[in-house]
Amino acid sequence: MNRKHKTLKWGIALVSSMLTLNLSAQSSLIDYQSDKVDLGMGVEQSQMLTTASVEVVSGDEVQKTAAISLKEALYGKLLGLTVLRPGGTVSDYSSGAVFNIRGQQTTTENGVLVLVDGIERSIEYLTVDEVESVTVLKDAAAVALLGYQGVNGAILVKTKRGVEGRQISVSYDHKFTFNPKVANFVDAPTYANALNQARVNDGLAPMYNDYELQAFADGTHPYYYPNVDWKKEVFKNYGSEDQFNLSMKGGNQKLKYFSMLDYTDSRGLLDKTDQEQYSSQMRFSKANIRTNLDVQFTPTTKFVLNAVGSFVETKRPYGVTENGLTDLLYRTPASAFPVMNDPEGKLAGIWGGNTTYGANNVVAQVRASGFTKSHSRSFQGDFSLIQNLDFITKGLSVSARLGYNNFSQIYETNALGFMYGYERYRFDEAGHPTELINYSAGDKTNNLTFDHWTNQHNRSSFLEVSTDYHTSFRDDDNFSASLIWHQKNSTYNDQYMTFNRMNVMTYLHYDLQQKYVAEKKLTAAKHKEKRLQSELKRLTRSERTHRLCTRAGMLETFLKEPTVLTDEDVMELLTFIFQSEAVHKKLNLLIESRRETQEADEGENP
Repeated sequence: MNRKHKTLKWGIALVSSMLTLNLSAQSSLIDYQSDKVDLGMGVEQSQMLTTASVEVVSGDEVQKTAAISLKEALYGKLLGLTVLRPGGTVSDYSSGAVFNIRGQQTTTENGVLVLVDGIERSIEYLTVDEVESVTVLKDAAAVALLGYQGVNGAILVKTKRGVEGRQISVSYDHKFTFNPKVANFVDAPTYANALNQARVNDGLAPMYNDYELQAFADGTHPYYYPNVDWKKEVFKNYGSEDQFNLSMKGGNQKLKYFSMLDYTDSRGLLDKTDQEQYSSQMRFSKANIRTNLDVQFTPTTKFVLNAVGSFVETKRPYGVTENGLTDLLYRTPASAFPVMNDPEGKLAGIWGGNTTYGANNVVAQVRASGFTKSHSRSFQGDFSLIQNLDFITKGLSVSARLGYNNFSQIYETNALGFMYGYERYRFDEAGHPTELINYSAGDKTNNLTFDHWTNQHNRSSFLEVSTDYHTSFRDDDNFSASLIWHQKNSTYNDQYMTFNRMNVMTYLHYDLQQKYVAEKKLTAAKHKEKRLQSELKRLTRSERTHRLCTRAGMLETFLKEPTVLTDEDVMELLTFIFQSEAVHKKLNLLIESRRETQEADEGENP
């Protein structure tokens, strides 16, 4: 009876689930028919009628995360999108999450194309609070308008815009970050015993006797035979993060606006980093200021403005890289040396270290080496002018858009040097000291040494002109056409890597009774890559220099006294040699042979 009742209960639950799924599917289908998706370059189409494979997630859904940046917030939100974050800290601009769409790309080195409000831009420092929606274009039909840049898929980010009325939103979040998971490291006596056994296996004498092994275990001589938990010494249990956001949107039929101020301050997990002159705590501070405007100048003329500025400052210890802390934990055993030497010994006040591990004292690297800061500034702005041409033919419009991106990053270092060393008594089996070993190295400095340099300075500008036509006839038939011209100019690190790109795109769409769909997308691209041209010239010059040096060396091997002969003497000798008919005959044969070889290689590899 109980078994039957349980079966009936599960059966009812299953039926209920099926009904719920069916209702949800019907509701989604209605939205699917009405909602439009962005296909890039300002082209939008109904989700039901497009032939492209797309996935869309709303900004409200993206905000349901504790991630600092939009990149990390997309993890697990979109079907077919893989978000992986490599090692490193948030202070490293290049260590942000990596996107893959439908697996790791294998056909090209291009990454996933990212467009923000239709313009190719980084989303490294965008916040989730300024995002209206995120669209992923996954297949060839979806990225056809984007050309070869979209071969591995594309991510389209649409930021929030104003609405009629007024809405003000204020939020504050406080978050905790916990100690990262690392392996449990063996203690000093375990490591010392293992080292002894390894030496015996190699036919060597043990490093430590029984008394010394016991000293590791019971802490009899903590400065001479230490047992240090380096992870506990470096990390505290948790860090913290504060985030404040203020946003306003509103307007009327003539003007709509969205403005946002977002500030994030994240403090790391390092312990005891406040020194007399500085703090070496890992820290990430970011402020975003955004303004989006929609202005209806006339019933047929519209102006659109998007602008966002980001101000980012990071900080970390000078003595280690982003992954260096964990690396030092794995490389330094608990028995290597104490954190600091005996305060009553000859090396009082000197950090622990020895000849085997050098300055790999992770505590000293955090607390006594100074700090590194980075200052990043970015600006992304664009404006568009849209003109309705219904007075020529209904559904016709033209638009022009100009955009500009600027990113700069400056690093500054404030370095300190420190002394490190090792003081250790050797004991016999009875516990009597036999010798004192002293070792010291390093260079202690009392004042921070300042240095700075520009790490990155990248600029890009965009110009886009498009003509669009949309019409409907017989109620259920629709036709759309777009002709787009796009020009991009990019400069990396001021002037060393500059290139221009020009694309011409066409889009044709026809649907019969909203059931039968035909689409055609074409992209023609023209590149004028100054960087590659400059690099080719440089390589050509380098190759010629290398060739001249090599052949000059060959010539000197035949000169008995090359330092005695003058340039005129060598020239006279070469003139005499090449006057010989036999030499000319041999030279012509070599040239002809090499040309035949090159032609054969070109035939095999056209």
